[in-house]
Amino acid sequence: MRTPLFRDPSLSHARPRRAHHSPRPPSANPFRPLIPSTMPLSRRAPLSRRATVIPAPIVVSPSTIFDGNDGSWSTFSINVGTPPQPFRLLPSTEGSETWVISPGGCTSADPANCPDTRGISPANGRASPGFLANQSSSYQANGLYDLGLEKGLRLKGNGEYGFDVVGLNGGNGSAGGISLDNQIIASTPAADYWLGLFGLGVRPTSFTSSGKNKNSFVQSLKAQNLIPSVAYGYTAGAKYQNGGTLGNLVLGGYDNSRIKRPISLPMTQAPDRALRAGVQSIITSGDLLGQTRSFTATIGGYFAVVDSSVPHIWMPRPICDQFEEAFGLTYDPLSDLYLINDTSHATLQKNNPIITFKIGGQSFDDGNSTSIALPYGAFDLQIGYPVYLPTQNYFPIRRAANDSQLTLGRTFLTGAYLIVDPERQNFTLGPAVFGNPLPKQQIVSIRSPTSNSSKSPSGISTGAIIGIAVGVVLLLALVAAAFFWRRKKQQNKRKSIAAAELSAAERARHESGKPDYTDGGAGAVEMGASSENTRHELAVPQTPGTAGFYAERKDTPHSFASELPTPRPVFEMMGDVPIAGGVSGTTTPRFGGSSPGLTPTGSSPDLGAGRGGRRR
Repeated sequence: MRTPLFRDPSLSHARPRRAHHSPRPPSANPFRPLIPSTMPLSRRAPLSRRATVIPAPIVVSPSTIFDGNDGSWSTFSINVGTPPQPFRLLPSTEGSETWVISPGGCTSADPANCPDTRGISPANGRASPGFLANQSSSYQANGLYDLGLEKGLRLKGNGEYGFDVVGLNGGNGSAGGISLDNQIIASTPAADYWLGLFGLGVRPTSFTSSGKNKNSFVQSLKAQNLIPSVAYGYTAGAKYQNGGTLGNLVLGGYDNSRIKRPISLPMTQAPDRALRAGVQSIITSGDLLGQTRSFTATIGGYFAVVDSSVPHIWMPRPICDQFEEAFGLTYDPLSDLYLINDTSHATLQKNNPIITFKIGGQSFDDGNSTSIALPYGAFDLQIGYPVYLPTQNYFPIRRAANDSQLTLGRTFLTGAYLIVDPERQNFTLGPAVFGNPLPKQQIVSIRSPTSNSSKSPSGISTGAIIGIAVGVVLLLALVAAAFFWRRKKQQNKRKSIAAAELSAAERARHESGKPDYTDGGAGAVEMGASSENTRHELAVPQTPGTAGFYAERKDTPHSFASELPTPRPVFEMMGDVPIAGGVSGTTTPRFGGSSPGLTPTGSSPDLGAGRGGRRR
């Protein structure tokens, strides 16, 4: 396997490919909305000559299309390769790579509109089957790897990794856009990710255990002085609001007009659970009978990760059971989804219950929270091929098998606005603002802590933050030194007493070599040598741009990468009652499990691994 190509650090201020994202004059207040420059893009000075100027945030243009086979999601147009091949992707708050669908993602056995449903746009005036690496003059192949995202949610897939040009807002294809070369690209046909993803994270990727880290796209934008920081603001958009409100994505800042009643929360030190928030309560304003009820009154609140990579809201089983009863849902063990019949669907559309999530830093109500209210339209989704034929109404909640699966997915972000600031290790949540028309944009820049006169979103200056941090560190160092000196002295005294008082029976036990099974504390667990926790090399986050920040090592591809093709099951249902029949023993449902009441139709092979691979 060839070592990946890494960008030369000396090119950090190199002139970007083709169009430039031009900086705007810095504001005296870094969080005041900046007035766009009226100077034509073609006349602005190259960034390499104005490296000291703090750039403005980038507002990423959404596509005008709502995509998805499991809901209607606002996608963003991203160009890949030279000449550019356009794709409609979903922002991923959990990932840091750009994933596009490969030609193997749609086959002759799939519906004719398969490429369009997977966000593959026509390229160069012709229909495209997916990313064609051999037609990009700037593509550099790297190899087949495990995608590695969402392992805790049992999602799998491999990707053919390489490096190529990635463009935003028409970049690498039209004036005024932004594009960067030598960026990480994964081409995948995995059905678990029906649409490709555009990673917003800053975790570098390493393809070899000894190789250097490869920056994410957002980190590369910051390194080339195209955005003021690696922070971002995002709301997923809502098809159910005002005939369809598109998503809002700002790199290096946020849109202040789209968020209200925000609450700031600390990011955790776990790279794959950094955006963890407390779900303090879930209340509906009405069920099938129009009654108000609390779904958390019995078991209380819990912690969940905000993750736009997946569509569903993963909840504790007792809460899912209450939703099932309140809204007349039917759990399908084969797909692990909640379906809803026509009668319940019509009643809920008429009643339009509001489901409110109270979010805070704790799992209980500590008086510091914000409320995200989602109308029934946020949960009124349809799921079709390759999971069901014909398309079924379903309710996007899932049963979490354990605490690590508790997730606030994309459905939640249709009604919430999220601001993430990795450099200050905090994130902000608040209700998303809607309107017809939408309020005028108020783009606020979030400067990097290393920038002069920068402030944190909470209003505390960087200097104050550093001063407080230094003072705390010095105080902790003094306390720790005193504590360890005293502890050492007491330990020496206890050892001398213990040596004299150790009984003969105790000596025999120690000399026998048998382990002493002493409880290491509540919840203490020792992992065996067969553990597969190999991806996250660092336990503590470091400053973005350093060699080890959230370092992620790519794993080898799943074993199904080289297996023979097998039929992709599609579950055909008539109304509310499954067609009688059995599932063929040679097929495996997309979500696993088995049910005698569902019959697979069609025989579409699923290249769920990577190029040339097949998913079993």
